[in-house]
Amino acid sequence: MRLQYRHPKLYHLLVHKLMYPKQIWEELRLEVGENNTIFDIAAGYGHAANFLHPSNAYYGIDINKHFVSYGCKKGGNLELKNIFDPAAYRPSDIFLAIDIVHHLSAEKSKELFNLVFQHAKKKVIIIDPAFVSIARKCGPLGAFLGWLFRVLDNDGFTTIDRWMSEREYRDLFQSRFGSVYGKDFEVTPQKIIGYHFVVFNRKAETLSET
Repeated sequence: MRLQYRHPKLYHLLVHKLMYPKQIWEELRLEVGENNTIFDIAAGYGHAANFLHPSNAYYGIDINKHFVSYGCKKGGNLELKNIFDPAAYRPSDIFLAIDIVHHLSAEKSKELFNLVFQHAKKKVIIIDPAFVSIARKCGPLGAFLGWLFRVLDNDGFTTIDRWMSEREYRDLFQSRFGSVYGKDFEVTPQKIIGYHFVVFNRKAETLSET
């Protein structure tokens, strides 16, 4: 586990302050709206809650005890839980998956999003860096950047074996991660300043089933 994953304040400075543009959080606030129950997977210290309308009921889980402890001390509604544990989930209006997809293999993505789509009553919102796909390009420079990204993104819990191309990202989103529950959702992908911002809306005909 890299230093920044043991010290939330350092992670906040290096990642959320320097790398995430404010347009991402503005779009998230608009997409989430008001008066919803929010379930944030791999929530870290609950940073996303700061940008949501206060009428929303926010809850997040993460396996990093340093982040969860820090977030709880700041007043966040967080619990130390494994995102792959089915018992950790409960039905919620909106699920957030921020900065996690690139950490997972196709198999683990399917396992995770089976749980997410199964419990999402309205929508799922994914935010993931699009710029990491440069590691598949540019020859030696891309290889170096891929190595650097892995070093910086070593959270101590997952191992990034390879970086996805733009096409692979697109196929992954369009296939709903191969989830058996994903067929109940319509996908709307877009990019915001170097980040994938993907929204899966539950189809109207299945809303009554949740």
